[in-house]
Amino acid sequence: MIITTEQTKGGKIRVFADGEYAFTVSGEFWYSFSIYDEDEISAERLAQIARLAEINRCTSKAYSLLARRDHSEWELRHKLAASFDEEAVNRAVQQAKELSLLDDARYAETYAEELLRLKHYAPPRIRAELQKRGVGREDIDRALAALEFDPQKELSFLLNKKTHWSPADEKEQKRMFATLQRLGYSFYDIQDALDALVQSEDET
Repeated sequence: MIITTEQTKGGKIRVFADGEYAFTVSGEFWYSFSIYDEDEISAERLAQIARLAEINRCTSKAYSLLARRDHSEWELRHKLAASFDEEAVNRAVQQAKELSLLDDARYAETYAEELLRLKHYAPPRIRAELQKRGVGREDIDRALAALEFDPQKELSFLLNKKTHWSPADEKEQKRMFATLQRLGYSFYDIQDALDALVQSEDET
């Protein structure tokens, strides 16, 4: 098969075999094979390069996703699988792990801390969020154990942040109770926090 190439405006290389389009790759990837226009290669060799090109594109996509934000392995696999086959995804994930770009334990600790600090989720809700992202039980347990979680401090912040509601109003208190339970707080912790808030208002 006679190889010819064409450079795109974006700097990519379009590869043709016997005049028919084969695939598009980065210049760096293509020139690493030392194949030039009018060179002749076998169909088997072209197929091998095409396979490596698929893996290369998948790996580049993985790096791009991880550069934007941290991902769990499940999240990354799920996103890559929408565009690439299983072998390419496996190779990309493995390379990301070898470069320490993908680490579920680190992801779990970072995301758990973020959910507590920014959304004030309690551990049960944080566990559920990590489970949805495919993080394993051991990594979740370690992440939750590392949290500095004070339920009364968090609940006090949430209750005082909410404006235009009366803790003494039974209907409003029930709505607030339901909201806080969705955030993962226990019945008893919420009740203690509400009682403390009502008492403080009675004293003022």
